[in-house]
Amino acid sequence: MSEQEIRDHAKDILAKAADLSDDQRADAWDAWHESKDPQELSERLKDVPADIAGALLAAKERTMPEPPAAARAVEAMAKINPEHLDLAEKHPTVLQTLIDAIRGKR
Repeated sequence: MSEQEIRDHAKDILAKAADLSDDQRADAWDAWHESKDPQELSERLKDVPADIAGALLAAKERTMPEPPAAARAVEAMAKINPEHLDLAEKHPTVLQTLIDAIRGKR
């Protein structure tokens, strides 16, 4: 395992937070480790000072796994004009040729 995988980012940040009580630190640490993503963590850090909450959110963002390629593709397609998607679906051979060209297969 790499240092990134075993490092407790929340502990590192909270250890430097002199303006938090031990109970507040414990609650923030629990929130960081129990939250599945930065959005959920943000909702749980409403009572934490903005600078500390920001540092915890940034650390959570850095530790999130890269989404699978399929998820990235769906997100990218959601941003495409629906009229263009309809046109591409009507001409699948042309679309496949473009995709192959992007991948360097042709």
